[in-house]
Amino acid sequence: MGKMRHLIIAFVAMLVLGGIGYGAYTFLLGGGNPAHAAEGAEDKDNSVGLLGPKYQFVELQPLILPVVNQEGLSQMVTMVVALEVKDNKTAEKVRGMMPQLTDAMLSDLYGSLNYRVIGDNGVIRTEPLRKEIDRVARRMIGDENVSDVLLQVVLQRKT
Repeated sequence: MGKMRHLIIAFVAMLVLGGIGYGAYTFLLGGGNPAHAAEGAEDKDNSVGLLGPKYQFVELQPLILPVVNQEGLSQMVTMVVALEVKDNKTAEKVRGMMPQLTDAMLSDLYGSLNYRVIGDNGVIRTEPLRKEIDRVARRMIGDENVSDVLLQVVLQRKT
């Protein structure tokens, strides 16, 4: 009976935490409601909202790059990057030029994952990568349009 009681308590705790998560998602982010999305599309200024300035985030296509050392290919790195841009108009521009932006980033980063970004233990130092992606994004989109580069996922796989 003791195990059953623990399972019931765990199940109720999961339900409560799920409800809290859903409430936070609905309250803070609009919960995917089309009415909220339409409001956000109409509001194109950068005034301060509940969570700060109303910047837009655009997730880029995953970047898959090789890490090459003296012996050849040592690992593959997959990154998911989001750009923080100033407004909806810029976000739409970025979405429209996604193939060119991805190409520019792959071209600049391909082969550059070397001793500058790979530590002695084989782990990637993310700050040099962020700076390089930021440089490419600002060159392609315009310095005034890019607020920040966010690394969403960095996954390394030894070959």
